[in-house]
Amino acid sequence: MRIFFNKYYKYLTVVSSWIFLLFLPVNLEADTTKTKCFGIDRGIEDWRKKDTIETSVLMPIDGEDFIKAYPNPSVSLVFFEIKRDLADYTATIEDIRGFTINRFDNEKLIDEILSWDLRNDAGEKVAPGAYFLKIKSQKGILIKKFIIE
Repeated sequence: MRIFFNKYYKYLTVVSSWIFLLFLPVNLEADTTKTKCFGIDRGIEDWRKKDTIETSVLMPIDGEDFIKAYPNPSVSLVFFEIKRDLADYTATIEDIRGFTINRFDNEKLIDEILSWDLRNDAGEKVAPGAYFLKIKSQKGILIKKFIIE
């Protein structure tokens, strides 16, 4: 399989022995990217005749400006100060492998402060290491890295 980006035509192409995929960016906004994907089985001559698939992707927003974690590193309790208006959101704590350790709902955000007692959903204390707070809202995804000792 070959993946290459054509800098002259600004499209991403994925080529294998079975399928040819062409990804064209059609609309770039602050928080979303819309892409059209044209899939052709063993040929590129009639790619304009095929159906298209349009997708929307939430783009990550750098959490350094919007989320402050303290104390960092933490040993017993960590607080997250969120400096952004989040009306409807889902927040998760994830480990470095991307596994969800804990979930928070809308009621846990009090005065823009979210606290976590370093326990997973089963109530067990988590191991030391690097973790991420990921907040998904309609405005995008906020990600903040923090350390547990």
